[in-house]
Amino acid sequence: MPSCDPHGVLAAPEPRIERVSYRSGFVERLGEASRLPAISIEPPDLHEDVLGLLDHHHLALAGTYGAPEAGDPIQYDELRIEHDHGDVEIVVYNRASCCSRLTARR
Repeated sequence: MPSCDPHGVLAAPEPRIERVSYRSGFVERLGEASRLPAISIEPPDLHEDVLGLLDHHHLALAGTYGAPEAGDPIQYDELRIEHDHGDVEIVVYNRASCCSRLTARR
């Protein structure tokens, strides 16, 4: 039976997570990023709290953040979430420089 949100609006079904993969490291060129080792976890090994965090709102964060030219070597982080509605990929370049710029603005 379909569920409704607190305002009575029909809620979209939550995506069923099939796999979460994460890779991180430093590369000289972006083409090397696919060579970084990936950690993959499938639902039987994903804690229910993690699955709860990966609701459809968080899946909308797909995209690329940061600037690869901001670092030498390039710091690369990739989170890939595979689910029954498609795949979501979040890539962050030079995470440390993104954070330091946010801190400097305060």
